[in-house]
Amino acid sequence: GGDEFIVLLRNLQHADDAVLVAEKIRSRLSTPFMIENHTFSISASIGIALYPDHGADAIQLARSADAAMYQAKASGRNAIVLLPHGTGRPDESRHAPPS
Repeated sequence: GGDEFIVLLRNLQHADDAVLVAEKIRSRLSTPFMIENHTFSISASIGIALYPDHGADAIQLARSADAAMYQAKASGRNAIVLLPHGTGRPDESRHAPPS
């Protein structure tokens, strides 16, 4: 692994809104930065789960998002995967390709 964190978004109108936020996060993290004359960049594999479709509580949602994140990593990393409606399995068609 690596470092993991959770972002909670309230009152989303559409699932695609979560994908847009995830893309902004991924884009910002991938911007190269310098520390003591060394350039670094970070990639992010992001899994998205929505309430109540992918879990009735925080633990179930975290597990669903984790499953989606591992699918993103398996697809080549630096990707976004949104779980399809009503399942715990990632939807291959909802991968956001790296920019």
